[in-house]
Amino acid sequence: MGKRISQTTRRELLEGLRGRYHGSQKMDKKRILDEFVAITGYHRKHAVRLIGRSHCRTSTPVHAVGSRRIYDEAVKEALIVLWEASDRICGKRLKAILPELLDAMERQGHVCGFGGQLPELWREGEVRPTHRIGSKKPHQWRTRKDPFAEVWYEVLCMLQQDADVTAKSLFERLQHEYPGHMPTVN
Repeated sequence: MGKRISQTTRRELLEGLRGRYHGSQKMDKKRILDEFVAITGYHRKHAVRLIGRSHCRTSTPVHAVGSRRIYDEAVKEALIVLWEASDRICGKRLKAILPELLDAMERQGHVCGFGGQLPELWREGEVRPTHRIGSKKPHQWRTRKDPFAEVWYEVLCMLQQDADVTAKSLFERLQHEYPGHMPTVN
């Protein structure tokens, strides 16, 4: 499609197609989705997510969804001091070393009075002043086709024959027996 359509037009088209999509059979859903992707230029997975949402969710701005945690200035300053002392590492790594780092910083007198609030914050998964707590729902679907699905029985037979076989040698053997089926690793 050569011309781009406006965001308003995309939103109107989405609202119009959503009702048809939810009331359709699988093959009709595929056709509706193909049309929507062709018209809007969206990636197919993004289009599926948009059409699958409820009506009220698309009208809510992204920044208004969820609540932001507001910290007092002492907490922000202490987190910044700890973050800079750890050479500005990412929040996930900072969370892991925070107890030891906090003890060392308090012994040196760099952070005072912050230790009482911090255990509660990192237990909840927060170590940054701008952090939002996300949902922890695990997904139950595969993100790609399992390359071992077709050869799994043969893998089990190989393992029964030689229990000491390494993963690398097993994988190389599968690559040799099924050329083009297993990805090559350099």
